Amino acid sequence: MNYRRKGLWLCTAAIAMSVSAVAQAQDGQPQGDANAANDDIVVTAQKREQNLQKVPVSVSVLSASALSDNRVNGLEQLSQVSPSIGFTNSANTRGQGLSIRGIGTLNFSDGVEPSVSTVIDGVVIGRSAASFFDFNDIERIEVLRGPQGTLFGKNSSAGALNVVTEKPSLYDTSLEASASYGSFNDVRLKGTGSLVLDKGRAAFRLSGFRSTADGIITNTFNGQKLNNTNNWGVRGKFLFEPNDATSIYVIGDYGESNRNCCVSMNRAGFAGGSNS
Repeated sequence: MNYRRKGLWLCTAAIAMSVSAVAQAQDGQPQGDANAANDDIVVTAQKREQNLQKVPVSVSVLSASALSDNRVNGLEQLSQVSPSIGFTNSANTRGQGLSIRGIGTLNFSDGVEPSVSTVIDGVVIGRSAASFFDFNDIERIEVLRGPQGTLFGKNSSAGALNVVTEKPSLYDTSLEASASYGSFNDVRLKGTGSLVLDKGRAAFRLSGFRSTADGIITNTFNGQKLNNTNNWGVRGKFLFEPNDATSIYVIGDYGESNRNCCVSMNRAGFAGGSNS
């Protein structure tokens, strides 16, 4: 089964000339003191950056380190670290689905949107099949429980997963890469580079991943391996902040998945009989 995902979006108009001055006047303290605590968790569950403790929404945050430490590589594995999330497999990627607090949508139709919304950097993924991708260059994942239709649209009646990727750094150039190998020739390669184009004003970030693995189920009729992994994708970002009142953020994303998916096995048999 082949599946491709493309995206190009623009997040602009971050105009806040008087926000810092107003905040300083209301709080009666310097702006730097407000962010002095390094352990503050900042979320965007309400479309703006807020301290988690001040957000009136049932939300939990999964950081990049938490995902890495628990070997979570995709949305279908989030239930390992967030008990309110459930994942239901299917014989087709279109039928796979997520649930929050036991509420979700399972349907093979492309015209039916899920009730758990997946949002990547502010862009809603409207189809279930497009929601399942390998995590790469993730800053955090916010799990919003309960109806979120006011801010995230009609396909979030059960909740939303707000995926936030890392932004380009305007001050530091960096390069990161990782590789892993596991059973069934499971190979995962990831790389990320951030380049400062104009210090304090412009930066570019590029990330990519490649994951392959042999199938774990064998078709005894023809010997074909099923449920393999064959995914790759790239993401490019450009951040331009010419002054304190303007921020231009452009993201381009491309991903492709080619798999023999999604076969299940009968684990139990029932023998019938009659008593005479």
